[in-house]
Amino acid sequence: EAAPLEEPVCCGGGLSKQTLLLLLLATPVQWGAALPLHYDALIAVRRFRLSMNVMVSLSTSLAFQFSLTVTLVWAIVGKASPAALLGVNSGRMDHTGEAVQVAPPPHFFEASATVLSVIL
Repeated sequence: EAAPLEEPVCCGGGLSKQTLLLLLLATPVQWGAALPLHYDALIAVRRFRLSMNVMVSLSTSLAFQFSLTVTLVWAIVGKASPAALLGVNSGRMDHTGEAVQVAPPPHFFEASATVLSVIL
């Protein structure tokens, strides 16, 4: 039995409560609290100067955008073809012959929010 946060929310099991919760908690940190940092990084890039703000802004934004993309693609695949998430066509079976659910790709919402929280 799945843990309470691992229960699917929608999309044929493509989106779990944990992923949705991490997305909802990380978004205000990434695009609210860290907005001054992103602004300073943009000014530094426009002046052709690299600073710590550029590095932090770039790395946390990439982690957040990757996680968002993976989550959206996984949700779209789950909605369009729930059998793909169950591994029915891939031949993945457990010891009883049941189709095993394919694990979602990793996401890093908590990593970008943690880095920004520590720095800010």
